[in-house]
Formats: sequence, structure tokens, C-alpha cells
Amino acid sequence: MVRAGETRAMCGRELDPAAEARPPDVWGTAEADPFCRACGAQYLRQGL
Repeated sequence: MVRAGETRAMCGRELDPAAEARPPDVWGTAEADPFCRACGAQYLRQGL
């Protein structure tokens, strides 16, 4: 999971700029698998 316009994941991992992007509302659904649990934890801590 990344913040809009960034290529560094919320967990700190640098991602390929061409990597697939999905909207935040699919987080936690089967459509989001596989996902990084560390990024998910950061996302939830933001209160979004």
C-alpha cells in the first residue's frame, strides 16, 4: 500500500513505479490479496 503518487510502500519497501495499483476500498477484501500486513497496519493507524 502506498500513499497517492508515491512509489515507496507504507512499510518502507521501494516498489516498481509500474506495479499494479488498486483503490484503498479493496483493502482487506479478496481482491486485495496478496497484501502486505505491515502496510495494512500503517493504513489502519492513520484512521482512514
